[in-house]
Amino acid sequence: MTQSVDGTNSIFNPWKPPQRVAKKELGRDEFLLLLTKQLQAQNPLEPTKSSEFAAQLAQFSSLEQMTDIRGLMEQQLEANVVLAQSLTNIGLPGLIGKQAKVANNSLSFDGENKVKFGYDLASNATNATINIKDQNGTIIRTIELTSEQRKSGDKTFEWDGKDSNGDKVLSGNYTFEISATDSNGKAITSKSYSYGTITAVRFRQEGSMVVINGKEVSISSISDVFQ
Repeated sequence: MTQSVDGTNSIFNPWKPPQRVAKKELGRDEFLLLLTKQLQAQNPLEPTKSSEFAAQLAQFSSLEQMTDIRGLMEQQLEANVVLAQSLTNIGLPGLIGKQAKVANNSLSFDGENKVKFGYDLASNATNATINIKDQNGTIIRTIELTSEQRKSGDKTFEWDGKDSNGDKVLSGNYTFEISATDSNGKAITSKSYSYGTITAVRFRQEGSMVVINGKEVSISSISDVFQ
């Protein structure tokens, strides 16, 4: 597991003394100190009226209660987050062996079988193509989409694993890119999806991950799971 190096310990960042940051709120301790100083500095011949002192004590009591309530709410929120993550982790192993739709543009070709992927156009396109790229980012195949495939919405596509010359490419990892424009030549935004089988679940410090097509992906990037 890779560990990041804190900037204050890095040899590339000289140490700087911490800067004092002015507090924006009057805390409980500051309020009590201010009240004590006020009592110490009052004129013995004209002491603070009992009503004023009582009002200040009431303010202190209210501040203390609000501070305690906020602390309890923060603790409850942290507990709920931990509970939700625990419940999620319990159910994750049940996903192994199922198909998943993932928000990325990765393609894993085994050298034989067609590769399924998907895309979602924000609006109907006049012109649209799919570019298949190798690991170096070189376009090995450009596919013109039909009028039906250029319509807005969620679409699926299958790549046969062939390049522009009609030859089967080697097995490995590839990517795809959607390029679409409207009648005015303005680019249309799109979303890309890949499909694959969940083969493993891994629990990382940064969150739960699943392995799809040999790659770790975050649970948050999965939009659909099916048999």
